[in-house]
Amino acid sequence: MRRLVPVLFFIVLVACQANPVTSNTQKWISLNAQLPTHMPVTSLAVHPRAPEIIFAGTYDPVGVYSTRDVHAGWQPDRTGLPAAPVLALLARERELFAGTAAGLYRRAWDANYWERTDPVPEVAVNALASSETGEIFAATDGRGIWTSDDDGKIWSRLPGLDDEALFSILPLDAQTFFAGTAGHGVFVTRNRGTAWDHVARFENAYAPLLARDPREAKTIFVGPRGGLYRSRDAGLTWDALGGGIEKQIVYALLSYSSSNGDSHLLAGTAGDGLWVSRDDGMSWDQAKSVDSPRPFPPGRAVLTLRHQDKNIYAGTADRALMASESLDDWQPLRADQGAMGSPAIRDFELHPDSLWVATDDGLYHRTHAFKRVGTETLIAPVSAVALAPSSAKRIYAGTDGKGVFVSDDGGETWNAATGELGGKTRVAQLAVDPTNPEIVFARVLFERLYKSTDGGDSWRTIWSGMPVEAQLQIFAIAPSNPHILYAGGDTQLFYSDDGGEKWQPRGLNGISTLAFWIDPADANHIWAGATDGLYLSADAGKTWRGPLLEGKSVSALAHDANGNFYVGTKYNGLFRTDASVTEITRVGQGLENGSVNELVFDKERGVLYALTDAGLFCTLVDSEKYDPNADGAHC
Repeated sequence: MRRLVPVLFFIVLVACQANPVTSNTQKWISLNAQLPTHMPVTSLAVHPRAPEIIFAGTYDPVGVYSTRDVHAGWQPDRTGLPAAPVLALLARERELFAGTAAGLYRRAWDANYWERTDPVPEVAVNALASSETGEIFAATDGRGIWTSDDDGKIWSRLPGLDDEALFSILPLDAQTFFAGTAGHGVFVTRNRGTAWDHVARFENAYAPLLARDPREAKTIFVGPRGGLYRSRDAGLTWDALGGGIEKQIVYALLSYSSSNGDSHLLAGTAGDGLWVSRDDGMSWDQAKSVDSPRPFPPGRAVLTLRHQDKNIYAGTADRALMASESLDDWQPLRADQGAMGSPAIRDFELHPDSLWVATDDGLYHRTHAFKRVGTETLIAPVSAVALAPSSAKRIYAGTDGKGVFVSDDGGETWNAATGELGGKTRVAQLAVDPTNPEIVFARVLFERLYKSTDGGDSWRTIWSGMPVEAQLQIFAIAPSNPHILYAGGDTQLFYSDDGGEKWQPRGLNGISTLAFWIDPADANHIWAGATDGLYLSADAGKTWRGPLLEGKSVSALAHDANGNFYVGTKYNGLFRTDASVTEITRVGQGLENGSVNELVFDKERGVLYALTDAGLFCTLVDSEKYDPNADGAHC
């Protein structure tokens, strides 16, 4: 089981061509009580004429929030915005721009509502930038780069980069622009889009970061998926920075000179918090709080950085933070937890009498109430959890950066796995052979599959038959035959009938697969959720029917005891159908515009569980199984 990560690689969904009948009879109950909450801040902006006013763009809860007092909390500022994550903010003299997963929006400072900017398409606007001459740039997912030179009144599209998923944009002058993509590297044009060329150093890289040093006109930085690179000649030559930063995935970079003249480089990383260099990038140290020797923020992704007056602002996967230029006195920009934020749940597993939840704050176990387990030995954040079906006490936990941990006593004590997955590995998914608790599979973020046959003591790769560049988004073991596995890649689906030793491509070419349902009685009968809809196969993927729910990204699948199938999507809620898939009905009151990342049906209790970006929910779907006296009877 899994939650779709990482946080920056957003998938935007377009409207379904059909109009399903809405049915909101099911009541969904939150299971988030007693779990720590978070507010992922993807972007920050400061009012240019009133620097005490700070704006935060958030992933969940979606929208823009503002504060006039860093100690008083946030207020929503989202009137007119769609129910979609805010991916970028750009503050200008007259207005504020917001790039969302559903288009570009603007808000005048003297207005209290947002308006969409035509003709920029209603797709993900992943990055916003402004040139020294005031021209505005918006980088989109698959619809190119849009630009305006009149404060956003009129927009036009730059030529080139058709169909590229653009993550970052950096203008150097009126003719020279750099653009970072989702896996196709960095491009540069020096003639305003007439021709785009690959930057050879980053030809096949993910490039979420492009930044410029405001003190040196020709100095620019690129953060591919590993390390940090700098060019001092406008991108003609590049040097890899070392000193520790070469091992990091850098999401955000800030270069500034403090009020006393000291030079700083700050790097926000994917899982190791904030890094600081005071010697022009030659050496790096993790930022620390003044009252603690621990890195700060501890083990969290830093997604955005801003420098304003004498303050530094950081948006993280948890919240927004502020420090003085000395960087030794960090404090949170407080949020009202009753109105904002949700648990950062990555995965969950059902046990006959309990619930296990993997979160950014550790592993939690619930019988009557959630309690943290493994507090002394199991390192957070925990990104995956898997219970061995054939062993009542064996539990595996995957972490985001520290490998795999194993418990043989039901979670009382934990030991770190050894071998390749015992170090700093980012584990995205775990699954255990239903007949043998010693056989466990691990999907590693940005990679493929590993297998252990000795309970995690040793691991080996099982990639044979997959292209070297393939990255897996999901895998699943057939319930009726543990030798049969399906794996969904970013551009291909794969099949194995020998426990993952060898793989064969099985269709869905050019499509990212995000979810599976495999018939418990027939391993050849499979449903696959993909970025462009739902696919069905009755012959182990040799032929496919689909896409159904075309245009929606299907991220979760489940089947209940009444023969109903549940289909979860990104940003479009939950749907229900039967085996014929002749009619697809929208269900799930309160989940209409949300993302459903995982679905599990508890056949013993007749309860459907849904993991969403707002946390974990449950609903009763089989009244005959319902016991009002049982623990958790609200589901």
